[in-house]
Amino acid sequence: GDSDGAGHVLGGIIDGAQDVDWFVYQGNDGICVVNPSGELSVDLPGARLCVFIECLQGDTEFGPCQAGASEDTSPDGLAGCCSTSSLDLDGFNCTGTTSEDLWVYMRVDQPGGPAGVCNSYTVTYHY
Repeated sequence: GDSDGAGHVLGGIIDGAQDVDWFVYQGNDGICVVNPSGELSVDLPGARLCVFIECLQGDTEFGPCQAGASEDTSPDGLAGCCSTSSLDLDGFNCTGTTSEDLWVYMRVDQPGGPAGVCNSYTVTYHY
């Protein structure tokens, strides 16, 4: 749902540059303002959180990433942003509809991270 108070927390462990964890959820637009967001907490530096979005109806228009985040594209060609701390995706629109229902894909990775060094993380996220 689109209530800021209805977020969730997930966690995992990544090991080096080749280990990538993916999570997905469907964000449903009710009556509130929607803004898929996430905050990454890690044991060791070097990990990042990336968030990619896809509208359930209409085409996905995606604006610039917030300051401190970098634009990225998922392996399936979805637009998104990456950050080593927190992300808030406000600049998007689902064209041709008043609903902003989305598939939200979250990736935790560690570009350039050494293999054999486990890095525990948690992601706090909401829609």
